Amino acid sequence: KAWKQEKHEQRKAAENAGNEEKVDGALLNPHQTFVHDIELANLSPDSIADFIGDALDRTPLDVMDITEAVYKKTLGNIFFVQQALEELVRKNAIYYDIMTFGWQVTATISTEMLEDYLSADAVEMVQSKLQTLPGILQQALAVAAYTRQTFDAQLLIPLMNKSNSAGHQPKVGMAGSLTKKTLERFLRRALDEGLILPATLSTDLNDSSRSLDCGSMEFKASASNIMNDYQLFQFAHDKIREAACASIPEGDSRNQFLWAISTALLELHARLYCDKNKEATNEDNMIDNEDDDWMLFTATGHLNSLPSMTNGQEMAALNLRVGKIAVSKGAFEEALVFFKHGVRRLDPATCWDAKDHPEEYRLTLDLYNLLLECEHTLNHADSAKAAVDQVLTNAATLTDKLRAQYVHVYTQAHNNIDYQNGVRAGLEVLRLYGIDNLPIEPTDKHVRREKFQLRLALRGRPLSCLSKFTEYDEGDFSQDDEADKPLLVLVSAFKIAQITVKHAVIGSMTKVADMLGHRILRLAVTKKVITKNLPFMLMAMSAPLRQHEKYDKALSFANVCQGLMDRFSQEKSGAFVLTRMALYAGLITLRVSFRDAIEVFLECHKGLIAVGDTDPAMGGAMHAMFAFMISSLPLGSLLEPKLLLFEELCENLGKRTFIAIFQLLRQTMYNLRGGRKSSLNPTELAGEAFNEQETLAQFEGGAHKMTLRDVGIFRLMLAVIFNDEQVMMEMLERLEPYPVFDRPVDRQHLRLSYVAFASFILLQKDKENPMLRKWSNLGIQFFQKLARFGSPNAQPVFSCLKALANPSLAAYDQAIQVVSNLGLLNLAGFMNERCGLWLVDVTKNSDSNAGGSSERCMMKITNRQEKTDDFGTDGTSFEDYLKCALWCYYDWGAMQKCVQLQEQFVFLRNATQEKPPSQLSSVRRQAAMLGVPRPGPLSASSM
Repeated sequence: KAWKQEKHEQRKAAENAGNEEKVDGALLNPHQTFVHDIELANLSPDSIADFIGDALDRTPLDVMDITEAVYKKTLGNIFFVQQALEELVRKNAIYYDIMTFGWQVTATISTEMLEDYLSADAVEMVQSKLQTLPGILQQALAVAAYTRQTFDAQLLIPLMNKSNSAGHQPKVGMAGSLTKKTLERFLRRALDEGLILPATLSTDLNDSSRSLDCGSMEFKASASNIMNDYQLFQFAHDKIREAACASIPEGDSRNQFLWAISTALLELHARLYCDKNKEATNEDNMIDNEDDDWMLFTATGHLNSLPSMTNGQEMAALNLRVGKIAVSKGAFEEALVFFKHGVRRLDPATCWDAKDHPEEYRLTLDLYNLLLECEHTLNHADSAKAAVDQVLTNAATLTDKLRAQYVHVYTQAHNNIDYQNGVRAGLEVLRLYGIDNLPIEPTDKHVRREKFQLRLALRGRPLSCLSKFTEYDEGDFSQDDEADKPLLVLVSAFKIAQITVKHAVIGSMTKVADMLGHRILRLAVTKKVITKNLPFMLMAMSAPLRQHEKYDKALSFANVCQGLMDRFSQEKSGAFVLTRMALYAGLITLRVSFRDAIEVFLECHKGLIAVGDTDPAMGGAMHAMFAFMISSLPLGSLLEPKLLLFEELCENLGKRTFIAIFQLLRQTMYNLRGGRKSSLNPTELAGEAFNEQETLAQFEGGAHKMTLRDVGIFRLMLAVIFNDEQVMMEMLERLEPYPVFDRPVDRQHLRLSYVAFASFILLQKDKENPMLRKWSNLGIQFFQKLARFGSPNAQPVFSCLKALANPSLAAYDQAIQVVSNLGLLNLAGFMNERCGLWLVDVTKNSDSNAGGSSERCMMKITNRQEKTDDFGTDGTSFEDYLKCALWCYYDWGAMQKCVQLQEQFVFLRNATQEKPPSQLSSVRRQAAMLGVPRPGPLSASSM
């Protein structure tokens, strides 16, 4: 109403100035208009009565019969109510009485008759309204409805003329082609009727520099300029669009209509593409018109519904083209629909005939390869297997089966559990490529033999010589060139070897990975060939070296791996992005802070999602969130939206184990933050996001074991932070069977950190416990070696462990200074708290030795209101450390921990009022994300 009033005032002003021409353009070019979408819940009967009473200038009691009839049909949906009232007006059940100047209800109509006037389907009511419009406008709305929700006014002209030429004339016909001025006049009527709304602001439709020859589809101006200057509109409601679609009767009439629109869209898309690339000198300089791809999607969707009017092979090729575009945009479900349609249009008698129908064979192979990859990406195991079997059965050559073989090997590790099956399938496929004598359970002798043969092949050269060889890809070879076949077979084998090694590494089949990796490297050195799959081999071979804490040698493999990756700097394939992510997760984070790795993990996640490699993609997201927690970045503002986004993505992809991990992380965050979403006991995981018992009951075998481990890690972290010694012991016993080594550095770092913290805390009361002694010694030795190696992530943990192992003010102050300089608020709070509690114990023991009561000493300390400085050799008291702990936890976002401290120590209840500025203010928070050094949280010794 406000917009109409504004336009009415503009018209009056223009008329007064004698400038009627300016007004025509203004009506369809509302530069100052903004349309806001709002959500309005269904209204109650009383609200509907108020609405109808206001509309008819009556009291709610006067319109009770109308309200009852309308509400029964609409259930309070305000859009449907509006359509129902207009329907009653059109059928003269409600009319405007010019004698009384008011709305009246026909006296002879009862409530039952009013209900009969109204359809239970809102679409029928809207259709009734559309039938009262001019034929040209009905046709324009129908054409717009079969394009997209937001449609272009200028684009309607060639589409309507095309449908007219195909025989679909509006009821109120046109003499010749539709003109721009005619269309403007009718669209203005649709605006006034509230059927459409302006979607965006753009230039005036009356701009004479932009015009279309509507009969010939020829542009008189640059096509790109026209597309940039289109006036966009949208349907005011989905039901209006649905009614406009239904206005074209089903059967031959609708088929002809859809065919005309589809062919017009395809012609227009091709013309736009040619216009944008008329200056291009070669294919590399061609520009994809991504903004216009919707034309291809819409046209192909319509043509797929018209099998009797289209050529099968042409439609298969069109579906292949559009499906590839959808894959490039990450729309795998949409792509799958197109690939399935394309496969259905193939001729089963000739499609696999490579000899007599080579073009049709190549089209068939491409469609099936993309189909099986999409099915695999979307976790449709049975459908993927059926497509794989088709290719393996019918493909003409071994290398034509490569993509199907890759998915076959990938899917043999059922639900990411049985990796041995995946390795076995990979070795069987490799035998087809001539790589044999690789046992599924190799001995040390097999591994030593492969290493020796690699050294012979290198002939004294360093492994870095690989970066000097020629790079190849399976797409670089011609299928018809016999000279290329040996190299193509070798390159294809490298791809199968890469997924086999991946299964071996994840399945802890270290010897298989080592043996196969050395064999593939020997072939690469011998044939002087490198591919984008080799970096993953090098990365995988470094895992055993890291496991045995030979970090220098492991990083030497990483350096060679990085050198090879630099040769493929523009590569964005799944295998390549996977290698980069695995390199960071397994090696580079030994020398790079977890904070700096977060962005890399997220980039890898996006890259792997884009190519459909969903399992590693969600692994990248998991590593990013683990690194986020370790880096002590603020809880909530950045973390929660990411976790919710990843959960939704996993839900869509059917990744149950990853859903559990992200829900576990979210519940851990809630428990730290406190509030209604947290568990009643912060060291338990039974809240809004995650329930430990219910989640573990969903898994069996390896998935259950891995989930149990992850739950144990985060419950142990919560137990250490909340100082729950009973849960610490329980989680240590749960994690006891798991090996020290873990492939991801972040998960191993998180687990061993809190295992060592908990062990040292519990050793204070149980010094002879062998399990606690084992893990405390193992933890401090592990982080000491990494700290000496130069790991920035190990140094702060090692400093904390030294203070816990041999507590003293000097040791605690040094640990606090180290973690504070790195901005690790969680460890700064933890160390300040442990130091404060240690000082309390020292004081309590000294008072007890002097004959005092331990209970009285503790009560005196807990209720202390005045600051004293009789504890500690440097004049600081336990109160200073506990205040700093509170402030650090507060800045981190662990409000539930702050509450615990304030309940335990009365003097902390007003400590937040004394708190200095946040250590993660807006400037420092940005610095933290960028890894810029800045002052850390205060320690008691710095006050």
